[in-house]
Amino acid sequence: MKVREISNSKKDYTEFVNLFYRTDYSFKSNQISNIQTEVDPCDPIPDYNEFCDILNFGLYQYFVLENDDKKVIGLTQVLENEICEFTIDREHQLSGNGRIFYQLLEKIIKASGAKNIVLTCYFPGSMIFWKKMGFKNHNIIFTKEL
Repeated sequence: MKVREISNSKKDYTEFVNLFYRTDYSFKSNQISNIQTEVDPCDPIPDYNEFCDILNFGLYQYFVLENDDKKVIGLTQVLENEICEFTIDREHQLSGNGRIFYQLLEKIIKASGAKNIVLTCYFPGSMIFWKKMGFKNHNIIFTKEL
């Protein structure tokens, strides 16, 4: 397994759309996420050119988790020390891939000089995951000292 920064290739664009816009949130513990069938009108799917603009703007960093076959199985969006989105492909959930992805991502964030990691989480299944990763829960805000 390896983590790499997302590129502006058509392949990464397709993975971005599939993981961010087609995988629903984790509402229950030990249950695979549903397929998201409707797109939130407040967060429409960007076309390829908009995707490239998002990457070129550079506000967020996007990282993917690739398995040993170089298949993208996870995607995350990071803003400095904040994990804004974190998604594992449905076929690869509940098998330790989220833990592996987070541990590799934590190393990247720590190497950037961050002293802690912050995220917001509303979903019970995801909340359990983040607690297992060592985060402290403050209502819907989770923090972890590095």
